[in-house]
Amino acid sequence: MSAGHRSALETAEDESRKRAELENYYKQFGSSFSTAETFNFDDLVDPRDTRPLIIRALRTVRAGNTAPLGPKVRHGIMP
Repeated sequence: MSAGHRSALETAEDESRKRAELENYYKQFGSSFSTAETFNFDDLVDPRDTRPLIIRALRTVRAGNTAPLGPKVRHGIMP
């Protein structure tokens, strides 16, 4: 933070107070909970639970997709 706000810190009357203000300002953006609330996320996933969650979602999608992939086979008279 010192490099990004060097001029603001150098021109401030009380450098420690200005530094505390800047830290408090940036703390509100650092929390994953406040970010999720801002962007209306439905759920936060713990990184340790990511793999099982993805596997469960892929299995659900795979089970629901019974249509063959690729072009649809059409039988009939060719033009």
